[in-house]
Amino acid sequence: MAVHVLGGGALGRLFAVNLRAQGVPVSLIVRRPTSEPSLDITLRESSSASSAITNEQTHAVAVERAENTNTDNVASEPISTLLVATKVFDATNAIAQVLPRLSSERY
Repeated sequence: MAVHVLGGGALGRLFAVNLRAQGVPVSLIVRRPTSEPSLDITLRESSSASSAITNEQTHAVAVERAENTNTDNVASEPISTLLVATKVFDATNAIAQVLPRLSSERY
């Protein structure tokens, strides 16, 4: 089961790369079209705010368009777990775009 992160800004990318680094299948849902099926995001860690970077890993995170404009007529994967990482004023519109894909299963 993949986790979907709605919003490709700083927080959305942070959630996505940290989940991916833990081995969780994750897909980043973005508003703007992308021609690439994945995005390489680098996770940098340091021991303290004033020290140099001690660990750096790059992870490929799957990217999808928020709009369901699938030109290949292939059904999009249902969304069972959604993290919303959009600006508060845009959350309603962003969720409305993926609403048809939200799974009706309850956990």
